[in-house]
Amino acid sequence: RNLTLAMKTDLGTFAAGYMSADVSDIPHTYRRSDNRFDVSYYFRYETLLGKLGYQTSINENIHIGIAADYYETSLDTYKGRGWNMDGGMIVDLSPLELSFTARNILRFSKAKYTDGDDSEYEGEEKYPFQAVVSGKYNFLDFDVLGQVKTNAGRSRNLMALGLQYNPWILKMFH
Repeated sequence: RNLTLAMKTDLGTFAAGYMSADVSDIPHTYRRSDNRFDVSYYFRYETLLGKLGYQTSINENIHIGIAADYYETSLDTYKGRGWNMDGGMIVDLSPLELSFTARNILRFSKAKYTDGDDSEYEGEEKYPFQAVVSGKYNFLDFDVLGQVKTNAGRSRNLMALGLQYNPWILKMFH
């Protein structure tokens, strides 16, 4: 499920979004004494993300934005909740366009977990910081696309390169 709304105003663009997914009837199994498995009960997995965002333009070529993110996950009797923030910028230097995005920029923010079957259980998880630098260069009917993504805790950056063809005669074909 996904619902997103945005409104452009004289003060900038304001946005709100809700995304969720769930799976029901997941069997919780146990091993019987004869080494076969049986189902003791069924449970559900659900995750949701809520976002509030704001974007403004510094000038016609530089655009910046920020978003507050609320996360919630439940699996069987466990539930986790937390929040963080993302920020980004787009710079249009036609024919070159560059973007930078930083996700989970609040390093102190963590997801807190509880267990409905154990009132003393408390767990937490740090949200991994992620930075993404992307570029697009337009040449005739082609866009050359590149991206470098880094995640905190990951030893190597992820890199991608692509080419998009946009024929001038068939505007809807890419």
